[in-house]
Amino acid sequence: MMGFVIDVMENAILFDITEWEKRNDTGGSDDPTYGYRAILTEDTVIKRENGELILISEIKEKQVAVILPLRSMSDDLFEGVADEIIFLDEK
Repeated sequence: MMGFVIDVMENAILFDITEWEKRNDTGGSDDPTYGYRAILTEDTVIKRENGELILISEIKEKQVAVILPLRSMSDDLFEGVADEIIFLDEK
């Protein structure tokens, strides 16, 4: 799934995934927003698109990332352990 950083914590990153969740919706502007708490473990890989590893201290609000594994559409949970977080290059 894809989202942008709202907050960076010691063991988690909070993402706004509203656009990802609504990518197939045709609803109005009053639709809710969606957050996702990506839980970080010692096995979580955090990197840039080019493969360069980055430190959690380098992460800034509003940066866009892909969070893996993808959240299942049938999954009501808006948090999970992240295997990999890939920050997209800003254009």
